Amino acid sequence: MNAINFATERLLVLKNNEWLGEEEEQISPTEFGDRLSLTSISIEAGGDFILDFDDGNLFWGHTITVEGSLPDGLTDAGLAG
Repeated sequence: MNAINFATERLLVLKNNEWLGEEEEQISPTEFGDRLSLTSISIEAGGDFILDFDDGNLFWGHTITVEGSLPDGLTDAGLAG
């Protein structure tokens, strides 16, 4: 699974249930993923990594982070800043 699909799987319900603006309609998984754009990659010496995505204003400008490690793959997705 790629990082955008992982973030979509983890955060779409949050977007559609708690982060809709006034008169904003729920969005599909495709629309969610299409609005993300990778802004940075951080890699630790032990193989842990964090991918930061611009949220395309899904969460009012917060960064979407996807964390993982080389041995474990993608492990978590959330909001930052």
